[in-house]
Amino acid sequence: MEQMKKMADEKKREEGRYYTLGDPFDGHSEFVRWASSLPASATVVEPFAGACHLVGHLRRNGVMNKVDAFDIAPAAANQLGMVVVQRDTLSDFPQGYGAVVTNPP
Repeated sequence: MEQMKKMADEKKREEGRYYTLGDPFDGHSEFVRWASSLPASATVVEPFAGACHLVGHLRRNGVMNKVDAFDIAPAAANQLGMVVVQRDTLSDFPQGYGAVVTNPP
C-alpha cells in the first residue's frame, strides 16, 4: 500500500498536479496581513482550483470574498460545491480580479 502511494505521489509530481490539503494560511502573519488588506468587494481568482482546497482554506480563515475558480481539468466534485470553470489558464489567464490565490502547477 505504501509503495502505491509513493508511486501515485511521483506521478502527480511528474504531471505537475499538486493538492494543497494542509492549510498554508492558518496563523501565518503575512497571510493575516494580506487578508486584512483585501477589500470585501474584491473578487478573488483561483486559476488552478482543482478541488477547491485553497478556497476552503480561505473560508476557514475568514476570507469570504467572492471567488471565481478555474482549472484545465476540474474535479467532478469539490468540498465546497463550487463551480470550477474548465479553462487552460496557463495560455488564457483570467484578467480583472482583485486578488489571485493559487498553488500553481
